Amino acid sequence: MEYELDRAAAVEVLREETRQVLRGPRPVAHISEREAAVATLAAAAELLPEEDVDAHVQRVRGLEERAVASVPGLGEIVREIGTALATATATAPP
Repeated sequence: MEYELDRAAAVEVLREETRQVLRGPRPVAHISEREAAVATLAAAAELLPEEDVDAHVQRVRGLEERAVASVPGLGEIVREIGTALATATATAPP
């Protein structure tokens, strides 16, 4: 079964905005809770290029702290995403 994205352009805009949050010059304290949450979820779900996340590990942690403090339950969701991805990777055929 194949799926096609209805709003591919909107997805690309969101991806680029999220990458700018991750790489940009704004201090984490000046990033909205929404942007911090989106970046945190994207990083946890491995939706951003690995080199971006690896290069900005401290910033990802800061964004996660900001997002988790403002969005109830987000910390648990991020942990569950990490666990699900680790399980999928461990059980995937070579």
